[in-house]
Amino acid sequence: MSVLQIRTENITKDYPGTRALDDISISFNSGRVHALVGKNGSGKSTLVKIFAGATKPTHGDFYLNDEKLHFNSTSDAYDKGIVTVYQEMSLVPGLSVAENIFLGRLPKKNNAIDWRKTYQMAGELLKKMKVDIDPREKLSRLSMWQWQVVEITKALSFHPKVILLDEPTSALAQNEVQNLFEAVRALRDQGVIVIYISHKLQELPLIADTVTVLRDGKLVGTVRMNEVDNKDIIGMMFGDVKVEDAYMYEGKEG
Repeated sequence: MSVLQIRTENITKDYPGTRALDDISISFNSGRVHALVGKNGSGKSTLVKIFAGATKPTHGDFYLNDEKLHFNSTSDAYDKGIVTVYQEMSLVPGLSVAENIFLGRLPKKNNAIDWRKTYQMAGELLKKMKVDIDPREKLSRLSMWQWQVVEITKALSFHPKVILLDEPTSALAQNEVQNLFEAVRALRDQGVIVIYISHKLQELPLIADTVTVLRDGKLVGTVRMNEVDNKDIIGMMFGDVKVEDAYMYEGKEG
């Protein structure tokens, strides 16, 4: 399996009176889950919006492998295989799992919906996610972590090269988080570049392979998750902080 890479070169984003991103050069490779963290105002949301085609950089370039990318809309990002899964899920409770996955794109045969193919395709995608969810089941009967998996499976149906997961566990109970993590690891193992945005630092050792920290629009650095602890990450996020302040942040945001 060839390695994919999405990278930026000297990306800067200015808004009136604010520099949201300041000369960011960074790369994310396939085969890993990359956590992207930073306090509010760090620039991580702006970077995600640039990757997602929702905003344009003021200066600098970004690439998928060696192809320079120019997006005018989120649909341009989708066309290049970059998909974002936001906190606010776009699912319809009254429809089946398969209908949600292919909403607006249901396969047809002789001008009629081909339900057999719909359920078959949805089942194959769910199997790739390593979850036991019936594609015929109505979404309203599923748990919240299963909703999140369906949302990610919907993204997978677009055959993405990059998936950006924005706070995917924000609505989940603690006992549901591990189930979702299994699905995220399945994405990683299929060669998708996974960028995982989260405030819940206590989760990162359980899911992230690397951690990239932004602070005040600048890149602080990227570290291997197995070489740091939460105190180190908080130090990167805030600069010099007291140990008790680090634990206060964990409790507040986690």
